Amino acid sequence: MITQERVKQVFKYVQGNLYWRIKLGTRGKVGSKVGNLNAGGYYIVQVDKVQYYIHRLIYLYHYGYMPKFIDHKHGKSIGNYIWNLRPCTVSENRANSSLNKNNTSGFRGVMFHKKSGKWIGRFKHEGVNYDLGAYDDPVTASIEIEDKRKEVQGKFYKRI
Repeated sequence: MITQERVKQVFKYVQGNLYWRIKLGTRGKVGSKVGNLNAGGYYIVQVDKVQYYIHRLIYLYHYGYMPKFIDHKHGKSIGNYIWNLRPCTVSENRANSSLNKNNTSGFRGVMFHKKSGKWIGRFKHEGVNYDLGAYDDPVTASIEIEDKRKEVQGKFYKRI
């Protein structure tokens, strides 16, 4: 596991990015920006034969430890600024995620139940299932679910 000392030896942090302080083998030039974008939309880098997400190294660089999960407060597209990173649980990270690409209702946690012909409001947080009933339209279901999500998810709540 990489240490804060090693991260600071290898990289320099400037406004949400890491830059090479030293040359590691054939990797990058000293002073050049670090990282390659992976399929999931996150920047990664290899250090000492281990691959890391850059946002995780930035957190370690600043705080001296690497939490199990890190949330981008304002979404990963805003970048890896240290003010945008915070430790979280899996549920908290999901609470702050974008709308799933397979979503058909246009609202988080709202799905059409074919058998009943109703829109269902449902989500899970910290292992607890929240079933908020069946509604005639997706808008009403979304209003109910958003109120409950805001209450349960606290600072990780994200309105879509």
